[in-house]
Amino acid sequence: MTRNFICDGRGRLPVLATIAVALLVAACGGGSSTSSGSNGPPKASDPAPAANVTEAKALIAPYVGHPSTFPTDQPLKQLPPAGSEIAYIDAGTVTAALQWGLLEQAAKAMGVTPVRVVAGSSASTVSAALDSVVSRKPAGVVIVGLDPEEYAPQLNQLRADGIPVVASAIEDGGKSDFSGPVSYGPSNVALSGRLMAAWAVARTDGKVKQFVLYNVPELSFSPVEIDAAQKELAQLCSACTARIVGIPAAKIGNGASDAIVSDLQGHPGTGFAILATDELADGLPQALKIAGLNVQTVGPAPGPENLDQIKQGSEDGALGVDLEEQMWALLDQWARERSHQPLDGAEANGELVMQFLTQKDITFNPAEGWAGYPDLPQRFAKLWGK
Repeated sequence: MTRNFICDGRGRLPVLATIAVALLVAACGGGSSTSSGSNGPPKASDPAPAANVTEAKALIAPYVGHPSTFPTDQPLKQLPPAGSEIAYIDAGTVTAALQWGLLEQAAKAMGVTPVRVVAGSSASTVSAALDSVVSRKPAGVVIVGLDPEEYAPQLNQLRADGIPVVASAIEDGGKSDFSGPVSYGPSNVALSGRLMAAWAVARTDGKVKQFVLYNVPELSFSPVEIDAAQKELAQLCSACTARIVGIPAAKIGNGASDAIVSDLQGHPGTGFAILATDELADGLPQALKIAGLNVQTVGPAPGPENLDQIKQGSEDGALGVDLEEQMWALLDQWARERSHQPLDGAEANGELVMQFLTQKDITFNPAEGWAGYPDLPQRFAKLWGK
């Protein structure tokens, strides 16, 4: 499942067209409904808020109008020896190639040598690739999105050899023997789900009582995210209902809008939709307009098409996720862990930089994607004493 991934003139990777592909990963059901949401401000005739809007706004405040905190503000106390090898396990996808490019940029800035190990996505090829890494004995290893069950023996051996292994976008990462926190692991994915639920309540000023959550079952992060969103909605609004509806991954970019419109037509009371990935919103505003439906949406990691829809005012908003920061922070994490320097701030919690993006926030070219910190390379270089 790939989409139109692009880089800007500096080689910077923009927000990818879908967090599903960007994070290289790899329940659903029905519900009930009946009330209508509004895209505009509440009217005097609207019913009293059914939800705790104050609590919802407090939860999303750190992510509104500005990016969340930079991963760390503490200087790196000890640079790795110049030329130290850091192995990147490449899953063989378009996105993996782009992530490799980002890691190359970060490694060049730090003065270490990245080594690309193409693993593919099958259990046998991943295992063989990790065997080669164990034999190579690099100074560190970076793994994004690959299931630890496919290389558990090698992971144990690397750790036994004292080689730090840093990881991202692995949903059972907390159960595996990685060196430190897994960025965009279960806790961060759950946080994004909670944030989107709070955004839905705050954005509608508590007037919407019926929500739908569109899950993509094949994506390992999706059920974690959607479950967290459903639980947060229940906490914020005991009088609200939230249906969970599965959208097959194969429909992303190929019929997702039709499936969503059909579902909403069958549940006319639904006022807000939370999407497992904002790619589900590609072309959705136009489809909703044609169908005569007025339902707001929010999803994570908007790509260029989503950002353009938000800029034009047809898509209400999305939760931006800075995926360039993901790769630079992984290298920073490795350098700190190899010298036993404690992690701090968002990096210690495995949190990626995020921000809710609405029309007023799209002051950049949507085709270049969203970067929470456009000066990110300079920030990290300063922390690294470069």
